[in-house]
Amino acid sequence: MRVNKDSSNNKRHHIQAINKDIIDLYNMAFHEAIVPQKTETYRAPRNRIIVDASDKYFIEPPKEEYKMDDWLHKHAFCYEIRLGPESDENVFALMQQDLNRSFDFTGQIEKRKLKCLVLITKKGPDRTVSKSPDAKPNIMAEKGKITLTNTPVSELINLLAYANDHLKTPVVDCSGIKNRVDLTILGKLRDIDSIKKQLQFYNLDLVEKEMEIDMLVIKDKKQPDQ
Repeated sequence: MRVNKDSSNNKRHHIQAINKDIIDLYNMAFHEAIVPQKTETYRAPRNRIIVDASDKYFIEPPKEEYKMDDWLHKHAFCYEIRLGPESDENVFALMQQDLNRSFDFTGQIEKRKLKCLVLITKKGPDRTVSKSPDAKPNIMAEKGKITLTNTPVSELINLLAYANDHLKTPVVDCSGIKNRVDLTILGKLRDIDSIKKQLQFYNLDLVEKEMEIDMLVIKDKKQPDQ
């Protein structure tokens, strides 16, 4: 997928997707409603999407690798939209409308209650406060180490959310942290037990908790007489 910005106003005005499945297309169209911090991946974590349709095989790729090529040949699509520089419309909102018109499914954001991995603060001093408040926000990824300097805590949430979107538990921020943070994480972001231990130093924790959160739901389109 490719998203281009207009050089005159820096607004995203052009989307091009080639041979993408329905989940990928809807994910891109609705990602802004789910991702707490803007990201150039233009997608939300996979575990923030629910397929609640009768024909799930048409929407969801097969788990077996050997079936993928044949499935994509029948279930992949291309999409493109381009706005003029004078347009004030949101290109992703228009993409949502196009997809809902084109398929026998609709995508929309709904509140759903499910078990989540929730970032919380613990009692004790706030050890996350950035020691470099005037520094440019930065995320440095080295082998086996990620350092966040003067960034919003939502950047940590994004890192954990995308790394663990294979889990059934989306990562959610309930820390209440408003200040910019300095954090260092060692090892793999998928090693939740290790992450939990390291967060203790900052008086933070990841706990499982049922939460009502925004989810992208793809479901059958209602017929006129329904």
